Amino acid sequence: MFVVRRVNENPVLRPVFDSAWEGYASFNWCPVDDGGLTHVVYRAMSLADPIREGPKNLSVVGYARSEDGIHYADRRAIITPTEPWEKYGCEDPRVTKIGDTFYIFYTALSTHPFSPEGIKVALAKTKDWKTFEKHLITPFCGKAMALFPEKVNGKLTAILTVELEQVPKKIAIAQFDKEEDMYDTAWWKRWHESINEHRIYPERTANDQVEVGAPPLETEHGWLIIYSMIENHFERGRNYQYVYGVEAILLDLNDPLKIVGKTKGPFITPLESYERA
Repeated sequence: MFVVRRVNENPVLRPVFDSAWEGYASFNWCPVDDGGLTHVVYRAMSLADPIREGPKNLSVVGYARSEDGIHYADRRAIITPTEPWEKYGCEDPRVTKIGDTFYIFYTALSTHPFSPEGIKVALAKTKDWKTFEKHLITPFCGKAMALFPEKVNGKLTAILTVELEQVPKKIAIAQFDKEEDMYDTAWWKRWHESINEHRIYPERTANDQVEVGAPPLETEHGWLIIYSMIENHFERGRNYQYVYGVEAILLDLNDPLKIVGKTKGPFITPLESYERA
């Protein structure tokens, strides 16, 4: 039994209306602790540009830092479209620190109008939040990827959401012998051919829609995974007013394909005005 309370200062990150790159929206953030300093990465949407090719409100990845987790400074755009595979936007980052490196996975958009073949996972690595090394990760449709903060049985381990065009989406585990495997198209094609061997099943019915929400957290009881859930998403049809809930599962510390605990339902649902947009 636990209770989740919203802090009075919410929302702690708001759009900057006189800033071109994040004047429309700031949301879908992910924090990471760095010795008492909190770094956050988030999706920012620009003010509309009527002459821009593609989406008029362009998504990029923003950055901010805080000493108390509430008040943020040094806001700036850090991941913007520079490669063909992210030409139409960079969305929904998730960051994990391993050693002295921050691994930022994000959704890269290469087609407009948006389509499944143009939605892929990308990675930006940094040690100083100033210079970034980019890689395209998945050769297939995917998003919402996050790296575990520790190796599992000696392997770099990640969780991600794939086959967005399918009903339902699939949450799966990927384990790498070395970092370079994450950038290897052939490795991913072999992994994808046996996708059902890598899946976990947090959804309660075949009509539920799920997506990884944040990087895993290690606890004494297992890896804590926070994810979004839309109950009966496919059963009720596209005209239904869905409610996105936040739920959690625990994965076995040594076998992340094994679910050892699960919340009975959402512990956060949209209540406040800033959650209902």
